[in-house]
This record gives sequence, structure tokens and C-alpha cells, in this order.
Amino acid sequence: EDVPADILCKYWIPAWLRKFISRVYTWYENYCFARIDGTVGVTPSLCTRLTQNSRKSTMVTNYPVWQEDTITPTFENKSVAFTGLVSEIWCIDTLVKAVEPLDEVTVELRSRNVEEPFGSVLRDLPGWKKVNFPGRVPHAEVIKLLSECLCGIALLQEMPNSGGKLGTLGNTKIFEY
Repeated sequence: EDVPADILCKYWIPAWLRKFISRVYTWYENYCFARIDGTVGVTPSLCTRLTQNSRKSTMVTNYPVWQEDTITPTFENKSVAFTGLVSEIWCIDTLVKAVEPLDEVTVELRSRNVEEPFGSVLRDLPGWKKVNFPGRVPHAEVIKLLSECLCGIALLQEMPNSGGKLGTLGNTKIFEY
């Protein structure tokens, strides 16, 4: 992971302190990487950064493993799905607003929880009445849901840890969907 970039996005760290902590961590990371045999990154941009301070760097992508017994999609309901942490960075509010005027289209959210205060913002949106959010469910149920929905949604905000404006194929949601 690109920890220095991730630190810049941590809302729970005061904004004025994030850049300083990120720089200190970068110094520490460079110090450590110069003393170990090698590093492993999950995206090309991360590996480029890692090779600057480590003896050897390699990329191991974080894509889902294909399984032969994967369920065949049926697309039998008119829903869009999002699986994962319901937080502001995933633009769930944009999704809820988008489906609000659409006849028959609903949103299926599957997550262990909703980050607050963002959850209150979502529940106040008119489109929230079209959202089915049972909370955390077993993985097998998520797989079945994804096979029945029209599509899965992965609207990630532009962030330093997700490649900024360039984006990243490190977002495994697009492969899982």
C-alpha cells in the first residue's frame, strides 16, 4: 500500500497535521527500505516509488482469483450493487442521488457498517428509500447478489492513494463485479 499517500486521506487526522505525518512516515519508510532485500507493490505507480529506495521491487497484483464454480450472472433484478465500506470516499451519495428519479432501479448495499456522520447524510437523501441495506451478510450471499444485479458500482473519489487523477487498477471491486 502507498501509506504516505493514504495518510494524506485520513479524515480522523487533523488536516494541518497530515502532510507532516506523511513526510515523517516517508522518511522512515525510505530508511527501512534501503536496508531490506526487496519490496512488493500492488500497482505500477507504487512499484516505481518503491524502486527509488529499495534494492529490488516487484509487483504482485491484488486481483481476485478466478474460480471455475463461479455463479453465472442472471441479471434478474433491476438493482445496482455496492459491496464494501459505505463511506464518503466511495461516492455512495452520488449513487443514491442517481437512482432516485429512475423507475424500478434500486441500490443494494452490503457492508459491515456506514461511517458516520456520512450515514446521516445518506439517510436524509430522498433516494435512500430505494436502498436495501441489511448490513453485513455472508460472502456467499454477496456473490449471489452480484450475480443477480444489473451491475456493481465502484465510484472512488480522486485520492492520492488511488492514483489521483490517473486512477488505479488496484481497485479490485471492478474485477469482482
